[in-house]
Amino acid sequence: MGPELLKHAVDQVRMPPQARARILQACRAQAATIQEEETGMKTKSNAFPRKRLPAVLAAAALCLCCAAGAFAAGRAGVFVNVKNWLGAVTGGRYEQAGQEIALDAAYADGTLTVTADLLLPKKAPYRELDTLCIARYRIADGAGDTVAEGGPTEVAVIENGAARMTVVCDPLPSGEYTFYVDGFTGGAKADAPLPITGGWQCAFRA
Repeated sequence: MGPELLKHAVDQVRMPPQARARILQACRAQAATIQEEETGMKTKSNAFPRKRLPAVLAAAALCLCCAAGAFAAGRAGVFVNVKNWLGAVTGGRYEQAGQEIALDAAYADGTLTVTADLLLPKKAPYRELDTLCIARYRIADGAGDTVAEGGPTEVAVIENGAARMTVVCDPLPSGEYTFYVDGFTGGAKADAPLPITGGWQCAFRA
């Protein structure tokens, strides 16, 4: 597997852009190292045969793809049982969902409109959910200081794989802000509310 094929394989893995960039950078560095070794073989009589190069490159590519897959698997959402002090299961929650929901926010006149896009709408639990609300949120200014926090927001209906929620806050001075969310609550008919945990953030301007 050459560098271009590896790049295509890594592009198919869902992960943050920073992680993908690190993997591709490592791939390019490995390819450059192998190229240098190949050039050096032309002048060294004790160099290993050229036919071993494809195997070396394939091994490097396999390691990188495995690393990418392991990263993605480690970040995939998981269901966890909620138990009481007697050990009886009283409900459930969905954890590590940070890579499965995308946030966008727009501010106007003391109101922040937040859109949560479900990136895997056909995957459990999202395919069973009818509503969504933000359980906990925080707004920070350009210096990182918290200017507002709270939750939960009012429940919003999920339509076309997205839910639009409203956060009412005091008027904000002009500037750049960041909206942080560490939990949502999903709802479905005849089912108990489902806590969804992870870490989300998006920038907006007032």
